[in-house]
Amino acid sequence: MFFLLCFRFLTSNYLVFYLSFELVFVLIFCFLLGWGKTAERLQASFYMFFYTIVFSLPLLVLLVDCYLNFSGLFYFFRTFSYLDFFWVFIFFVFVVKLPLFGFHLWLPKAHVEAPVAGSIILAGVLLKLGGYGIFRFFSLVDELSYSNSLIINFLFYLGLYGGVFVSLICVRQIDLKMMIAYSSVVHIRVMVLGLLRFSSWGVYGSVLIMVAHGFISPIIFYLITYLYEFKHSRRIMVLKGVLLVNPLFCLL
Repeated sequence: MFFLLCFRFLTSNYLVFYLSFELVFVLIFCFLLGWGKTAERLQASFYMFFYTIVFSLPLLVLLVDCYLNFSGLFYFFRTFSYLDFFWVFIFFVFVVKLPLFGFHLWLPKAHVEAPVAGSIILAGVLLKLGGYGIFRFFSLVDELSYSNSLIINFLFYLGLYGGVFVSLICVRQIDLKMMIAYSSVVHIRVMVLGLLRFSSWGVYGSVLIMVAHGFISPIIFYLITYLYEFKHSRRIMVLKGVLLVNPLFCLL
């Protein structure tokens, strides 16, 4: 996995970039299917596999077509004749991996069923790959056409209103791990809104949120797993007295 991440950050070939991006999720798919705790890991693995196939396969076909007609370098994307149609799949592939509201159904199930190591890797590294992919492809657009602006407006308002809906879902959660997974969707939508703002401050804020979430979210999952091993439960009704027993832990 480490070598795939290195290839992803260092390569200038978009086909190698795509393959290393998807192979990382194949590894976490096998990790979830093999090391999951309950039988629900099959459903969580199916959700991850379904979203990856539906949104990634059209992008792979377009990347191969562009590779055969032009070149494999990022610079030649500007000469790609299907650019408007192409950008739909670029945004959707990386938005699924973030994930944004509407594409997030696989994330809570994967977090709940994965062991603590899987949750840490998923929250700290893999979810940030979607944001990095948007940053990598975003700089290739000189001028946004009308169809591209429609896609961006759709994603902007989807993140804006979807964050409110997911916040309401967090209020009614009784499983702490599920609540943290849904709160990650809320935090990531702030990053997407800053990126789609098309300003320098928005981009800086998006990078800051991605880095901060990459450190904080794995720590929270580790603390919840420690609490689960001590109390043998993740339900808020059972753990509601932890504030009196260990206030420093609740503060963290």
